[in-house]
Amino acid sequence: MNINAFFLIISALLVSIYLFFKPIDIQLDLPDELAQLELNQFVVHEYDTDKLKTILSGSEGKRYEERYEVKDVNYTNNTDRYVENMRADYGFYKEPLMILKKNVHYQRDDGSRFFADHVTYNDETSFTTTDGSFKLWNGHDSIKGQNLSYNSQSGEINATAITGIYFMKESM
Repeated sequence: MNINAFFLIISALLVSIYLFFKPIDIQLDLPDELAQLELNQFVVHEYDTDKLKTILSGSEGKRYEERYEVKDVNYTNNTDRYVENMRADYGFYKEPLMILKKNVHYQRDDGSRFFADHVTYNDETSFTTTDGSFKLWNGHDSIKGQNLSYNSQSGEINATAITGIYFMKESM
């Protein structure tokens, strides 16, 4: 075999590789947005110059540019007249709104509490709304209904389709 035949075979091999082997087009499924910070089993305390303002804990938390997402959220707010505690399976916070989903438990230190599946809480106004059914207890009073609107500063409660047990105080 002479040198010309060798170069002819090598050239044919390179041309066939060029023509018949196509590059693989790999599609990477990248998320639209990456979390800036991810935490597991965490507790965050927020203080001001006078006291403890808020406590936030969860099993998994992600901070994005404009929002927070937390699994198994437990949030305590000590900025108002009453201390409020909210727990849920999932929480989404984009200032000033906190959206809680699945097994939401809300409780105040004055004894008011309610359960719902979807709650929206405004951190600036302390105004809470539920989408769908809820069950509320205020002292010995018990109320079931739909679409609760609750202002924790004034104590004003609005809802639709309510049924409940309300104990009235005797007047002398």
